[in-house]
Amino acid sequence: MKVSLLFVFLLAWACNSNPVTPGSEFGRIELTKTLNVNGSAQIDMLWVIDNSGSMCQEQEVLAKNFELFIEEIDKTNLDFHIGVTTTDMGGLVADPVSRPGYLQSTPQPVPGLFPACLHKLDDKGKEILDDFEPISKSISRAVGCMKDPSKGFIPTNAEIACIIGNKKNCVLPGICGENGKKKCEREDLFPAPDSYRAIPKVLRASVYKSGGRLDVEKLKADFSCMSFVGTRGWGVEKGLAAAIEVVKPELTGGSLDDPTAQIYDENAVNHGFIRKNARFAVIFVTDENDCSHDGSLDEATTCGGDICEYANIEGVEEGLVSVENLKAQLLENLALSKNRMDFDESEVLVASIHGKPRRFTEEEKPLECTQDTRVKPVCANLLGVAFSGDRYQRFLQSFQDGNYFPAKEDSTQGWLCQGDFSPALKSIGEFVGSSGGGCISESIFPCSQDSDCPSFPFSGDEGLCVERPGSLLGESYCNSGIQVRAELLSPSVEKLEQLKERGFCEEGSVADPTYPNGCVVDPKYYRFDACPAGLEGVKLTWENEKEAKVALAETQLEIRFNSISTNRN
Repeated sequence: MKVSLLFVFLLAWACNSNPVTPGSEFGRIELTKTLNVNGSAQIDMLWVIDNSGSMCQEQEVLAKNFELFIEEIDKTNLDFHIGVTTTDMGGLVADPVSRPGYLQSTPQPVPGLFPACLHKLDDKGKEILDDFEPISKSISRAVGCMKDPSKGFIPTNAEIACIIGNKKNCVLPGICGENGKKKCEREDLFPAPDSYRAIPKVLRASVYKSGGRLDVEKLKADFSCMSFVGTRGWGVEKGLAAAIEVVKPELTGGSLDDPTAQIYDENAVNHGFIRKNARFAVIFVTDENDCSHDGSLDEATTCGGDICEYANIEGVEEGLVSVENLKAQLLENLALSKNRMDFDESEVLVASIHGKPRRFTEEEKPLECTQDTRVKPVCANLLGVAFSGDRYQRFLQSFQDGNYFPAKEDSTQGWLCQGDFSPALKSIGEFVGSSGGGCISESIFPCSQDSDCPSFPFSGDEGLCVERPGSLLGESYCNSGIQVRAELLSPSVEKLEQLKERGFCEEGSVADPTYPNGCVVDPKYYRFDACPAGLEGVKLTWENEKEAKVALAETQLEIRFNSISTNRN
């Protein structure tokens, strides 16, 4: 029997985990929240964007309204990494930019052949054949991604019509078609690939923050270029498989901040995205269902992408990898990339913008594929049509409550069927921000009296049952049931000694066998306050933040706490 490495990791952790109060029979469920010294929580966010032929309008909405997402993220001071990949895992048509499971940041503005990506639509959704507004918009957006936008060229509608119509003697002055230059192709309408500015494959909060403020406009501009994945990808979309591929150890090269781990390759294509103790969020944007299969589905049949829906029948799922197995693969790859035995699904957030979920039944499956038996979309609006997203919805709902969005009550709607999914971006921003923004919303060692609380493990001082800040129900918790630990990012004997000399650590905790690369921070240097309005829980606050940043330089914080106590009485 094959046992997953993730299971082995988790089993080992369960057997060896030390509670916050060593030796106590109380508080046996231990949880961890990782922060920077400034109190911001780390989260690595992956956007999986459909780059098949029909996605031009959806990608435009995403780029235009991304600030709605990031403004919500900014409210919670998240230390984020953002990466983008596509649903294209290889197929009969090769996109010239995307690679299966690779993070990408180079714009791919050249459209495929989907009519709505070429022509403007009238009020009834029909193409105006002599109006190429979508292409003009794509060219303008691409020019904005150039090293020097002033050198960009915006062709006229007539010039676009000539080239898209594959007419003879088309001319783009100084580019093609004149004085014996090569024939003009649609690629010539857009900036040359080497003219784009260098955009990193990972957008980091540290680059966009100055003086504690996030430069939303700069981040939005870079994400607009990074998320410009185009519409030339293969039309059998495998978004779930793509997310799994991105975080494979072979592609991540291990976590950015763990160079001593067995898996560490800074030359790996996705290296720098995953961090050891950061939470992970994945957000899908697609107008088709997921078709992550085991290789047995013939993608070259006349059914095209419909093979995925015909295989996606409840109780059958012939050839498709189940969402349960896909989830397990994602968690295992993350655990291996992070070198984390204690990693589990509680640290993963999942969200999706997809079509209304609907599964085919055995009775609806045709004997053969014809134009009359094509799968019907679940909705149509000014963004085009959308097909069922039930495999994405089922993947989301395989995670624990509170870690997926949209919630159950919204599952039958499908954000992509709303005509404008910009409200979804704001809601997902709230979801990711409130779930990973440094606030502890979980229960902390509940108590009703001081005698419920164990002593502090190093000082031996008695624990107190104190009121939880901001609690509307008058809840209380043991102040000895929560602990702040500082772990050196690059540990050495010299740095451990410096950490000890700075005086922020509990006496005897530096390089203790339980915390060999750091220490437990003395509680007199911090307190827990209520989170900002609109967010549940408590948040770490330094008595003197400036001193803390100096004393705990080059460390990462872990807030560890026990969630359940056993009453002594």
